[in-house]
Amino acid sequence: VPFLERAAALPGASEQVLFELAVAQQESGRRRAAAGTLEQLLKRNPDSPDYLNFYGYLLAEDGRELERAREMIDRALEADPDNGAYIDSLGWVLYQQGDLEGALDQLIRAVNVLGDDPVVLEHLGDCLRDLGRIDEARRTYERALQAGAPEERIEERLRGLDEMEAP
Repeated sequence: VPFLERAAALPGASEQVLFELAVAQQESGRRRAAAGTLEQLLKRNPDSPDYLNFYGYLLAEDGRELERAREMIDRALEADPDNGAYIDSLGWVLYQQGDLEGALDQLIRAVNVLGDDPVVLEHLGDCLRDLGRIDEARRTYERALQAGAPEERIEERLRGLDEMEAP
């Protein structure tokens, strides 16, 4: 992150450098900084579906500004309606808004496009769990684990399912 921050501070820093900085900030847990970097990117290129989706997804992950997140993701999908990552983002923002049935439709669609993507499968598992479809959630989490999702996080979700089923 510090290297990318220095590169981004140089006059004429490219959008690619800023995008890589936003990714690094997000992955290192500096989500507010990533949001600020994405704001800079959107000022430069307000119609970039990648920037719109990334920022919308970041907001949805944080559970904040969900209407704004939805608008950004919708704009990204207008530009690329069959992009599985964008479809997953839409599903995730719907989930965060409490529209579980709408989220389920989009997350299933994302799995159909992307296959066994661990993030999408984890999102789908969360949605199925919250809909009370425990057996399907368990199978989906197990698929996510096989696809490379973080073992500790998935094992925690599976334990949660066990607790939901306990008398």
